[in-house]
Amino acid sequence: TGGPIGPNTIGTYMSNAAIGTLQVAGGSVTSMRQEEGVLAYISPYATNPNLVSLDMEMPASATGVTGIATFAGKGIGAGGTIGVRIYRNSTLLTDVAFSIANNFQSAFTVSFWDGSPDAGNNNYRLSINNVGDYNGTMLIEVPTIMATGGKR
Repeated sequence: TGGPIGPNTIGTYMSNAAIGTLQVAGGSVTSMRQEEGVLAYISPYATNPNLVSLDMEMPASATGVTGIATFAGKGIGAGGTIGVRIYRNSTLLTDVAFSIANNFQSAFTVSFWDGSPDAGNNNYRLSINNVGDYNGTMLIEVPTIMATGGKR
């Protein structure tokens, strides 16, 4: 009914919220998730398709999901290149490459945006591929994925 919430109008707002007619602007109702995986050794030319993943239940009217994946990594025996991908279910959202130094720990962050999540359960996962260009094994530690989804 417009106007500020006060002693004379709070009942209306509470009633609207209780029966599902409360109006919320944009994607201001959110769902937040975070998951942490365990360390992994990735041999040359190998892929760990699911270092860490999380599930988010989204409605048909979702306004999108944004997030980041982080991890620490170093080469063992040699440096090299890793391919980093983030998927929603089987849809590729992000595809980047990083160089990893031999015996030197580095931190990595990759962001993603999913403008059209499926209605229902969505699985977001971090996949890392050791390209094998220098034949070193890659140690990946503390893989973490965090996501926030707008539920309008």
